[in-house]
Amino acid sequence: MPDSRPVPRWLPPLLKVHGAWSALHRAEQRAVGEWIVRCVPVEARDAVTAWVYSGSSGYRPGEGTFDEGLREWEQRALDSDWFPRGGRVLVGGAGGGREMVALARRGWEVSAFEPSGLVSAAVDAARAFPAVRVQRASYRDLVLGVVTRAGPLAEWAAGPPFDAVVLGWTSITHVTDARERGDLLRALARVCPAGPVLVSYFAAGGADGVRTRWLTAALDRLLPPREPGIGFVPHGGFTHAFTDGEWHDLAREGGYRVAYRSREPCGHAILVPGA
Repeated sequence: MPDSRPVPRWLPPLLKVHGAWSALHRAEQRAVGEWIVRCVPVEARDAVTAWVYSGSSGYRPGEGTFDEGLREWEQRALDSDWFPRGGRVLVGGAGGGREMVALARRGWEVSAFEPSGLVSAAVDAARAFPAVRVQRASYRDLVLGVVTRAGPLAEWAAGPPFDAVVLGWTSITHVTDARERGDLLRALARVCPAGPVLVSYFAAGGADGVRTRWLTAALDRLLPPREPGIGFVPHGGFTHAFTDGEWHDLAREGGYRVAYRSREPCGHAILVPGA
């Protein structure tokens, strides 16, 4: 029999207060983010994002996100017909090494790089795997290595081609300049001319974005406007949210085509050579 006892009279108003407080907290976070996007110089964005990640929790061995290993959508991508079953894989935006370790356990020879202080955790994790190497470097360094054979990734750029590329969880989202995203895709095509690229990203839209458009409009009247799609999150730094159409344009620009793309459970895609 269902419980016939009444709901405590204090519970509904408490939940209403909680809901209002949560909405206020989200609005406060969005306001701070909008302010930061408009006030931090564009040339400082990468340094700020790396600084934010250096102090973030969850990305090191023994912490939640790291210990989860590969997510279901990552496993599906790596097991798909677009990916080889092994070989040399380049992992960019490796964070503390979550994807790096999971790929090494699958038998891949991994070369991973990360621009933030999280790289020290990746270096520690790599000691258990003789076929893994780690470097502190950014996506800009990869482009530099490919174009000029200089910088921390010059040796990797000049070495044998990779068989696949995995860009760390939503890491391309932090490349906020459209021209740099194109440069990155072209560099990947140079170091991995015949293999797939797995990317994940922030997708544009969503209910929260709709609810806070009034805030964006208000700040546009007070501060310089920001570029479309650019945001800031406290745990992730500066971000670019991708529209559905952007991926096909970006892939074509880099000499790729989109073999697979989904917005669930987060935005992710598999790019393969051949526009």
